Amino acid sequence: MGDVTPVFMLRGSLLACRTVAPTAAIAPLLQIANGQASQRPSVFAMQTRSITHPGKRKKVLDRAKGFVGRSKNILGAASRRTNKAAQYSYRDRRTKKREFRGLWIAAVNAGVREHGIKYSEFMFALQQANVVLNRKVLSELAITEPRSFAKVVDFVKPLVFAKREDDLARSLRMTKATGVVSIEPRTYTMTDVVSALRAGAAATVAAESAK
Repeated sequence: MGDVTPVFMLRGSLLACRTVAPTAAIAPLLQIANGQASQRPSVFAMQTRSITHPGKRKKVLDRAKGFVGRSKNILGAASRRTNKAAQYSYRDRRTKKREFRGLWIAAVNAGVREHGIKYSEFMFALQQANVVLNRKVLSELAITEPRSFAKVVDFVKPLVFAKREDDLARSLRMTKATGVVSIEPRTYTMTDVVSALRAGAAATVAAESAK
């Protein structure tokens, strides 16, 4: 038919026929229909994972190396376990920072209380004195170099005592202005309790004898 080829198309219930020029898309079909193609054309080649699949499987199993049971050599179980392990890793990378900060604070607090000051006072004095030492370094000094840590504490102690005096003067001014006397909290020992009971008993005996 020359340079045109009949193409049959199904439109609804009618089979329509029109002539179109052969293109690269229908050329393999025409070759198969005419018996000119001896094998299946490459445009219909089925895609497989024969090359990439073993590599992906090996990557998952390498991450699961050392797991217990089926999770180390069965792809489905290993994939689930490695995904959950990645979630835990993402979460605990942030939890680790919080936990170590708490340990550093505990070490610094224990070190400064041996010198008669509190952690909050010490850190505020360091900030006022422009001492650029973070909590990690301070905790290492408190644990491994107590003498060096004592030098740091002695350096900021005047600022700590000055801050205490300022707080005391401020509280006294507030007391005079409001007329309310604030009593500092105190920790009572067993000796204080026994002394109070003895004093109360003695006062009771004296009152009865006076009658």
